[in-house]
Amino acid sequence: MTMRCLRLPRFIRRPDAAAQASPDGVCRRAGVPSLGLPARRVAGGPARRARWRVSRRGWTLAAAWGQGLGLVSALVTASILTAAQAQFYQAGDVIEEFALVNRATREPVRLSDFTGQILFLEWFAWWCPFCQAAAPQVAEGIVEHYRVRGGNPAGIPVVHVAVNLQPNQESQTQNFVDRAGFELVAEDFGRALAGRFQAGGQPIFAIINGVANSPSHRLWELLLHQDGYGQSQSPIAAFRSAIDAVQAAPAVEPVRITAQPEGKRVVEGRGATLEVGATGSLPLAYQWRKDGLDLPGANSPRLRLDSVTAADTGSYTVQISNAAGSVLSESAQIEVVRWATEPARLDPPRLLSNDRLRLILHGASNRSYAVELSIDLDGWTRLVEVVTTGPVHELELPIGAEAAARGFFRIVSP
Repeated sequence: MTMRCLRLPRFIRRPDAAAQASPDGVCRRAGVPSLGLPARRVAGGPARRARWRVSRRGWTLAAAWGQGLGLVSALVTASILTAAQAQFYQAGDVIEEFALVNRATREPVRLSDFTGQILFLEWFAWWCPFCQAAAPQVAEGIVEHYRVRGGNPAGIPVVHVAVNLQPNQESQTQNFVDRAGFELVAEDFGRALAGRFQAGGQPIFAIINGVANSPSHRLWELLLHQDGYGQSQSPIAAFRSAIDAVQAAPAVEPVRITAQPEGKRVVEGRGATLEVGATGSLPLAYQWRKDGLDLPGANSPRLRLDSVTAADTGSYTVQISNAAGSVLSESAQIEVVRWATEPARLDPPRLLSNDRLRLILHGASNRSYAVELSIDLDGWTRLVEVVTTGPVHELELPIGAEAAARGFFRIVSP
């Protein structure tokens, strides 16, 4: 049997009435006939009877009592639930982000604060006997159980948050908190979150998975929801079963860059390609940047620049990410140079001992030139394109002694 406490409207109950549990296991206020009832149950005997009728339009309380005292009847109707409020969370639903208030610090307590953990929520009111019965059993069977084991069988930490529903009775609430040994206590006085689980009453229990990429459950999935607390249900065993079912996310290998992109000098109008090599658990996401700004659509290991202009000169990096995090590559400098328009000349070539030909080029700095070879002064073969580093640029070409002896050399620009 599931037990929960239902508080009566103030115009029905005495404000100073003390909470007590009846022999039939329901929560009632002293001095008021059996009006605190188990969820969706009818309690009472033949001489004294109280009935809650729960409908989409609200709760209707019909009470009749007093054998020999005549018939006293009262009908109280309150429209509590709107159409939206009637959509309560069910096990398997994904819980939306919420913010409660930390009782000690007054700071927000958000769902996202418990990423990577299993969240155990326990709503209570100090005067509720079923809350009083549940608190020590949850402390021993859940909080301490998982503390000494370092989490559930998959090693996932379990965090308990007690949620106070009773405003304006600070001393009684604090006494209850101290006796229960609650470590983290939040407040939900307006039942903004509790109202997503049930329309009224307490205790309420909710267990939520905060582990991303778990193979067993979705992130923020509601594992278990229980209204009320009854010894005959073995609730601690049910709580543990839900917690133990959550599996850890698979191990993720962090990103490691195996080949950094290399900078280069590129002649204006030509194309250029930058590449990066990386390992790590898939999928890997790439984002190339120029001078620290993302390049739209540049999301692969290779960055191709077609027909470069001076505007493409800059520092290029790539950020590679996976579930374990991200890594930023070293910068690669792209320098765009123009074909030379200034005159240039070559010194007479010199054949080296290793059959390489040394050429000395005189021209403008930071310009692109092409060196060509001809045997008959009719057809010309391009040997190399160079970008000068100064007015005098030296280069060596592996063309062999015969070609060096018979050939003609020239330097050109387009």
